[in-house]
Amino acid sequence: MDANRSMLYPDTEIIEAITHEYKLDQQFQLDPVGVQCTHLEGHFLNILWRNNNYRNLKKCFSTAGIAIADVFISPMALADSVLTDSEKRSGCVLVDLGAQTTTVAVYSKNLLRHLAVIPLGSANITKDLTTLQMEEEDAERIKLKYASAYTDPEEDCTGLSYTIDEARTIQSETLINVVEARIEEIIGNVKFQIPEIYDGKLLAGLILTGGGAQLNNIEEAFRRKTSFTKIRTAKFVNHDIHSKHPEITAQDGSMNTLLGLLLKGNLNCAGREISDNLFADDEERHTSLPSEDAHKQEVRHTDNTLHVPTNEPKTEPKHIEASKHEEHTEENSKETSDTPTRIKNWKNKISSFIKQMTEEE
Repeated sequence: MDANRSMLYPDTEIIEAITHEYKLDQQFQLDPVGVQCTHLEGHFLNILWRNNNYRNLKKCFSTAGIAIADVFISPMALADSVLTDSEKRSGCVLVDLGAQTTTVAVYSKNLLRHLAVIPLGSANITKDLTTLQMEEEDAERIKLKYASAYTDPEEDCTGLSYTIDEARTIQSETLINVVEARIEEIIGNVKFQIPEIYDGKLLAGLILTGGGAQLNNIEEAFRRKTSFTKIRTAKFVNHDIHSKHPEITAQDGSMNTLLGLLLKGNLNCAGREISDNLFADDEERHTSLPSEDAHKQEVRHTDNTLHVPTNEPKTEPKHIEASKHEEHTEENSKETSDTPTRIKNWKNKISSFIKQMTEEE
């Protein structure tokens, strides 16, 4: 694992390394500890990211005054929140249909086997519709209301039209051609990202999620264009989420990635500030947030009265100041008395060193 982590890639670095298996001579093992062999080989899945992306991301958070506690890979966090244990064990393909990208994650035997991000998403369908001389808002509305990922060829759509605004309409046949052309391209790229070694072996089938999965007949489109017969849409995470915001609990798949990342958090981000210096003293590390500083300006005592601290310096009792002054005087006198002895010792060391060098010459 250490040797794998030390591998160098141009302009990228390893963000996560997943151990698949070890090959010991001619046997494959998940845990090689305690097994004797003459040849050891490790198989890993290295997930890379560009150095510039991380530096820019870190700079943004640093400028905002927010410390980065940890980094999670969103497709893996999403998989942990929408997939079941049996689906990961039996093997499946998780397809996250986002706005700008489509993420493909292949799981088998509880391990992530392949991960790819395709630079195509549902927003591309909206942009395609804007080429028909309509605004982006109208294109998005038409897509969500009338568009379909798959239309039965036997269905007669002749003469149907949909209203763009008061003066314009779009023919159903034109809408079908534009939408299905882009969907076929996305499905073709998803299919290409699934390794051939897993053909017919992913028993849990295909799981769709993301905002793009809201498109009508999206499951049927994947069923027609791929070899998967078992397809389901994950519209929400497998956890209880309580929120007063309806967009979070809408259960349409658009918030699944965000909720999966939030479920991964195990630190109290509402508490003290997270310091980048892990080896700082406790007093230095436990710095407070600005909101906490404002809260600390009012200290509530047991008598239920609020006391606002002032900026005046605290005065110590006179007897304490006198004792501190005496201790400081004693330390100074001790250092002064030890000074001649230190100088004499250093002179002796220097003389012996010069004498030794002279004898060697």
